[in-house]
Amino acid sequence: MGNIGSERRTKYSVVGSDVNFASRMEAFALAGQVLISAATYSRVRDLVEVGNVLTAEMKGVPGQATLYDVRGIGAPYHIRLPDKSEKLQKLPELVGVRIHRLQDKIVTEATGRAWVTHLCDTAAQVTSEGALEAWETSALPCWTATRSRSPAISMARLPGVTPLKDGRFEVIVSFTSVPAEIYRTFHHLEGGGFPGRRVISLPEFIHA
Repeated sequence: MGNIGSERRTKYSVVGSDVNFASRMEAFALAGQVLISAATYSRVRDLVEVGNVLTAEMKGVPGQATLYDVRGIGAPYHIRLPDKSEKLQKLPELVGVRIHRLQDKIVTEATGRAWVTHLCDTAAQVTSEGALEAWETSALPCWTATRSRSPAISMARLPGVTPLKDGRFEVIVSFTSVPAEIYRTFHHLEGGGFPGRRVISLPEFIHA
């Protein structure tokens, strides 16, 4: 920890294996999720309430790391994360999307047609004609019901990609950050609230 750089430019920062591990762990966290390492859990196990226990392979970390999903903190704080629906609900109407791959921060041509088939507060299920890689990072620019000039942006990861018999792919999209206006649009879609025509334009999943 300290000033890193030269006389022309310095930055107060921290480096080391613990910093790298924290960064890797952060990349696995999804929307509304707090993850802690096994070392941290051993110190606070009597204080925190945990949900799922995850195992993950991380770059630069030998073997598999165990991560704990913190749901709440006990006395004297008595704080708990709000529960969100994690059960995917089938949409009454498919929502078309276009998928673009980012190469060196440049958006390439669409990889093929895709459709959102299921939604919940934390994830979506997409059927894609283009091949995708598991655990890619994604962004979802989406027009909301208010039809603002610029689409709102949600961030996501792709924890599951399953090839289908017809050559397409079933993709699970787990949201890491979703603006409130997109949540409202999702709830509108889940409830079948669009009369006649869809209330959003074609969203695009842009994944890196």
